[in-house]
Amino acid sequence: MSIGARRAGSTAAASIRRFGLVGRDAETDVLVQRLDELVTAGIGSTVLISGPAGIGKSALIEATAAAARAADVLPCVGGSALMERDRPFGAVLAAAAAGGGALAAGCTAIREQLLGGSTAAIWEREGSIGRFAIHDRLVEMIDEAVAAEPLLLAIDDLHWADPASIATIGAYSAIASRSPLLLVLGYRTIPRPEPLVDLLRSLGPSATELRLSPLSLDQSAALVEARLGGASLPFPCRSSAPSPRPRSAAARRAAHRRRSASTNAPAPRRRAPRACRAWWPRCLRGRWAIPRDR
Repeated sequence: MSIGARRAGSTAAASIRRFGLVGRDAETDVLVQRLDELVTAGIGSTVLISGPAGIGKSALIEATAAAARAADVLPCVGGSALMERDRPFGAVLAAAAAGGGALAAGCTAIREQLLGGSTAAIWEREGSIGRFAIHDRLVEMIDEAVAAEPLLLAIDDLHWADPASIATIGAYSAIASRSPLLLVLGYRTIPRPEPLVDLLRSLGPSATELRLSPLSLDQSAALVEARLGGASLPFPCRSSAPSPRPRSAAARRAAHRRRSASTNAPAPRRRAPRACRAWWPRCLRGRWAIPRDR
């Protein structure tokens, strides 16, 4: 390992930890290791980041992109959107265009081709050859970029991606297995559309999956304090004591009797109001009076 490669790996580790992720030490260690392998040995890999909405997938991807910039790795970061699920190649075009240079120029040409009214002709011309023309061009662009320098390709919100983008990402995973390409994919566990299920099944054990779990109470408090600039919370949030168990009905009645006895007040006799008792027959009026010992 050269001195420059070792310095780049340590810089990536310091950069991703400086991002301030709370409770994600294990996940950042895996990403730092993958970046280190990419920079020092030119080994590519695929990393999957899954979890429910709002758990921190996007923050982890942004930290990885910052670490890649510090390690002189070209970051290409993009994502999908709910309202763009029917846009062909939307996710991969957004990510590849973020790399700038030849990648951005190639993505601009593809967008002009898609918006120029020739989409139907491309999809129908010569069967499968015309259908995968743009797919092949996108794969060639990433392959040429990886041949020049190591590359980070990160795509977030993959659960909203269109089927064409997911098929292209499957080809990118094949490039990552033989070239210096780090492919990072973030997606929610629910919903999981059928094209995404097929992609995950095709990746299999070759991809490293990071399933983000919810933060603990102490980690949540540390995260809020970090976002507040180190100021302490105005209310107690950290508590290691277990929550009290709910009391049973017998315990509640015993506590009520103790409170009543402490006030030295006689227990009220359960009787119906006078206006109500006047309407009942004389033989039933005595049943309203309940003895004290019951």
